[in-house]
Amino acid sequence: MRSVTSHAASVRSIMVQDSQIALRVVQTWLVLGSVALLCVPALRGSSEWFGWLPFWLVVAPIADLLILRWRDVVGVSRKALAHLRRRHQAPRRAISRRLKQPRAARRSRAQAQFGHLLTALLNR
Repeated sequence: MRSVTSHAASVRSIMVQDSQIALRVVQTWLVLGSVALLCVPALRGSSEWFGWLPFWLVVAPIADLLILRWRDVVGVSRKALAHLRRRHQAPRRAISRRLKQPRAARRSRAQAQFGHLLTALLNR
């Protein structure tokens, strides 16, 4: 019985190490692909062998990050939905006070919330 639990623990630790390695590879792929896309205009087109190159350089790594970090993405989206529900149920007076804020302040708050999502995806 002891060997089964130690084996399960070692398999779990190997899986965690593998996922951390995969995250680092995908993050590096995304950064290098983005830099290559910005610096080399020829990569913004299409290739006969690979198809649309921006997909393979930027979109595919983002999709991989979402798959590898789906628990974090779900957690952040749940928090955002809960915040939207609370905001929607807020009394009208609070909403009118919020609308009196300058538009730039409201926009920067929305950009900060989007920044939290990007940070959750790219960190670790």
